[in-house]
Amino acid sequence: MIYHFSYNERNHFPEIYEKILYSRRGFFEKNSEWNDFFHKTPEEARYDLECNPLYIVAVEDGGDAVASVRILPTTGPTMLRQDFAPFFKGC
Repeated sequence: MIYHFSYNERNHFPEIYEKILYSRRGFFEKNSEWNDFFHKTPEEARYDLECNPLYIVAVEDGGDAVASVRILPTTGPTMLRQDFAPFFKGC
């Protein structure tokens, strides 16, 4: 099943949102060099808090999240321009 909700609606999908954060936490544990670049709890970034992104999540029948996408605004400060550009030389 596919779910979609905004950050402001995340409380309607607490288990799914927690799986998104758990997945991010796992990424940061495996890629510690990214930790210095983000605030102390990288799994919920300032872009979640400030931009009210849209999340699209695929969940299996058993409840396991298979994949998730966070859609952020592309005007004003953006994650690619502000945070990730230093990781991609010549970008």
